[in-house]
Amino acid sequence: MITSPWLRRAGLIAAGALMTTAPVLLAEPTSEESASAPVRALGAANAWRDVLDAYRAPQLPPPGDTESAVVELNDPPVAAFAPGDRPAAAARIAQEQALVEPVLAGLGATINFRYRMLVNGFGIQLPAGRLALVAALPEVRSITPVTYLAPADAAAPDPNAAAPAQAQPPPTEPATVDPAHIALVDAGIRPEHPWLGGGIGPDRLIVGGADLVNGNPGPEANPSGRNAEAHGTELASIVLRSPALAGLPPASMPRLLAYRVVAREQVEGSVRALARSDRVIAALELAVDPNRDGDASDRAEVILMGLARGFDGGGVDPVDDALRAADNLGSLVVVPAGNDGPTFGPVGTIGGPAAAPGVLTVGGLAAPTTPRTADLQLEVGPASASLTSLPLLGADPSGAAAPIVVLAGKDGLAAGDHAEDYVDAQGHSRVAGAIAVVGRDGSPLAQKARLASQAGAVGLAVWDQDGAGLFPGPQGGAAWPIPVVGLGARQGQVLIEHPGFAGRIVARPVAPQGAAVASFSSRGPTASGSLGVDLLAPAVDLEAAYPGEGPGGQALVGRLSGTSAAAAEVAAMALRLRVDHPELRPDDVRSLLVQAAAPLPGVGPVDQGAGVATMPAAVAPVAIDPAIVSATRPATGDASVVVALRDLTGAAARYRLAVQAADGTVTSEGTLVDLPPNERSGIAIDIPGGPGTFTGRLLVLAEDGTQVASAPIFAAPVAPTPDDALGPPVVDTSAGVTDVRVRVGVMRRSGEHLRVAPLHNLGMWLIPSGGGAPIRMVGAKQGGDWPPGTYRFVLSRRQADGRDLPAGRYRLRVMAFGADGSPAARDSADFQLS
Repeated sequence: MITSPWLRRAGLIAAGALMTTAPVLLAEPTSEESASAPVRALGAANAWRDVLDAYRAPQLPPPGDTESAVVELNDPPVAAFAPGDRPAAAARIAQEQALVEPVLAGLGATINFRYRMLVNGFGIQLPAGRLALVAALPEVRSITPVTYLAPADAAAPDPNAAAPAQAQPPPTEPATVDPAHIALVDAGIRPEHPWLGGGIGPDRLIVGGADLVNGNPGPEANPSGRNAEAHGTELASIVLRSPALAGLPPASMPRLLAYRVVAREQVEGSVRALARSDRVIAALELAVDPNRDGDASDRAEVILMGLARGFDGGGVDPVDDALRAADNLGSLVVVPAGNDGPTFGPVGTIGGPAAAPGVLTVGGLAAPTTPRTADLQLEVGPASASLTSLPLLGADPSGAAAPIVVLAGKDGLAAGDHAEDYVDAQGHSRVAGAIAVVGRDGSPLAQKARLASQAGAVGLAVWDQDGAGLFPGPQGGAAWPIPVVGLGARQGQVLIEHPGFAGRIVARPVAPQGAAVASFSSRGPTASGSLGVDLLAPAVDLEAAYPGEGPGGQALVGRLSGTSAAAAEVAAMALRLRVDHPELRPDDVRSLLVQAAAPLPGVGPVDQGAGVATMPAAVAPVAIDPAIVSATRPATGDASVVVALRDLTGAAARYRLAVQAADGTVTSEGTLVDLPPNERSGIAIDIPGGPGTFTGRLLVLAEDGTQVASAPIFAAPVAPTPDDALGPPVVDTSAGVTDVRVRVGVMRRSGEHLRVAPLHNLGMWLIPSGGGAPIRMVGAKQGGDWPPGTYRFVLSRRQADGRDLPAGRYRLRVMAFGADGSPAARDSADFQLS
């Protein structure tokens, strides 16, 4: 029931500097500018990088007559039982669920999904206002509203390029051994693309899957949603064509199971490709038990989820529960970090599922060249000026002069989101042969570019009136038919104050740049204090299959950017390790990849985790779980953390543990550890307390002092909850319905970063004005995260026990908890409940 507006992803792009030649016709300098500078800099910031253009996914479906939720029952799922007991447990859970189903039906609930392997419960839909009635059932452990996740990509693909002939995979052959499987939980796929093996079947690269959106047996994407649902096809091709899988004979090539959970959802007037959490859990259940017999021996060795959801607050999440259980069953889960960039607060932008324990979280590595920039050279009469180093998006500019048309109307600057924005009252184009100027708000930039091109514009300038001039830098192609430049607040104002400019968009050259974290890649730490990112992988302009056919029936190719592309590369590495070493467990693979990572010099761990993912040259003798050791750092004393070591050599060995600070100082040496062959042993290590964050490494040393394994250490204080993290509830009874709106959490922008503070375990109580015990109204057993936003509730006089509240005066109390565990409580003004 979130009603918060769409938010742009954090970015790091400046809209350039304005260089002038005499005579000067520009605005007076602002306080930020140097009066003595020979050049008046009107840039919005000082640099820009490969930022993606996209919108943060809404967290909850829009309010309506019905609500959807994931219900977890008291008893544990199948994954909690020993392997030999799981089939019997699955049958027993099915019987228990059958007893609860009539009760849910009596409350008006429709059961969309039944879960038993990873979560014991249901995905339900029921009339609005009845979640508390379900929560009151004694069999129910928790009830969590269904949330949205979004594909972690953004750069527009170029579906015009034909696939190179040599890029087609070798023909598949019947498997002579049982091949490894990878499950893709994402959008649907178009399996006829040659890079995906040309079809689905037991002798193909893609052997099966399911459509969790429409309930179809196959995972094919909606034919009418080719562009919106291309993400699954793209990720599948990155995995299957990864260099990590090169050299495998066709019969041993891993097979892919595809599960469609992404659909086009209507949210706040726009259609977005989003995944509902109830569908994601259903797909994860199939990934670990494809034939649904309660036996996980046919599970996928690796599960790739190309989905992200930002800014979790540490509460209970059934998706996290499912991911943890999948890891326990033996499936390694790889997820993208997300595309929300950095923040300026103590908590980063890593959220669920990337923040879940037991997953391998992958951030993005930037492109090897500097982003594209351009100058907008202006002329009016005898004066000239240049808006320099603007972010350049889309097609390469021709450099030809064209009039500049600012699409201003009676309501201000047009956003350029609709075809009518570009025409006059008679239907004639206002921008034919011109460079159009539109506002930043509204639709994605690629849509603005397409509409401007259809109206005859030769270029587009997008004015970020209220922002910091942050723009992306994707390639050209069919989605970007004309060049697009971004303008900061003051640069756009120049065009308004001096109408009549003619302009030329002139591209600047790009140059090589060193390895760096992609600016859109989400950073840690998480709300619970863990590091967040585990590894980095290339995330800009990866070549990927695109659904459909080009001229002459040629296969189409896209250029995909985003941390989902990076996660697909690492998923292929993890899969190859499990193919070559089937004895490895998920935590072994995570540890081996983290140990083999190449750290970027001068980059902090919250940005890169262990560093750039690299295939291990050999299996290390010891695996460490967790692969990255995270802890909450106390102000004084030590933090004691238990880690598990597993010998991978097949021979017993003795090791010593040491904690090494970032400056090389060894802060503590643990006792000797004797590891039996192929066994795990848990041991406590001490991380020194103190102010700020501690970073270092856990070293595993042989008896002669040789280092045989290591793991990064990250320990930081838990971020305090801001005082304004919970707003006072506003109660409105004017329309005959008791309507409540509550602002939950904090999301503030400061320059190029976001500050976020979510809450969890939200509850509401009615407090009788004349005295009496508080009466809990909603939020019972809803322990999940409540991302920042304004939430709407409708209060009913019917209580969870079926009785009606007496009429009278009340006030409403709202309570929640921050990531640091501190409570927040606010009361409304008195109101009459009648």
